[in-house]
Amino acid sequence: MTIGPGFYFGSLQLYAATTLPSFCRLAAYKDKGTDVTGIAQDSDAPAILGDGSLAYLIHVQTRHGDSPAEKEWEFFVHAFGDQGPQLAEQLAATARTWDRNVRDGAKPVLTVHPAGTPDRQLPAGDVLDKPLSRLVFQWPGRNTLLPAPVERCDEAT
Repeated sequence: MTIGPGFYFGSLQLYAATTLPSFCRLAAYKDKGTDVTGIAQDSDAPAILGDGSLAYLIHVQTRHGDSPAEKEWEFFVHAFGDQGPQLAEQLAATARTWDRNVRDGAKPVLTVHPAGTPDRQLPAGDVLDKPLSRLVFQWPGRNTLLPAPVERCDEAT
């Protein structure tokens, strides 16, 4: 997937965080290009974890130019571990689905329910359980549910 100048992909991060089990953020503290991640210093990337495996998404400038209109970036997925290829495909498929259904400004419907609200009383959507509430995200073009609520994982460094 190619992106142009002035592109904001914050909604991709929110989409991935609410639709992917074992979503987390992979943080980097070294200069870009000095390590294996490709993540800019003091930045982070959307990632998913498996048993001893990891996949994460970065964007890399693929076309340079003097004006913003001449510049282009592309998303890349990197993966490690035995489950890496499956996690990479899952992350890439999520980015492609977001590109088709959400990228051009579509927003989710968000409803907030008290913690402990039974699943059967929640509307269809992706559930994010918080200590005091249950958030339900209903994304355009997505009418499937997660197999289980998304749980926050610790930051992977």
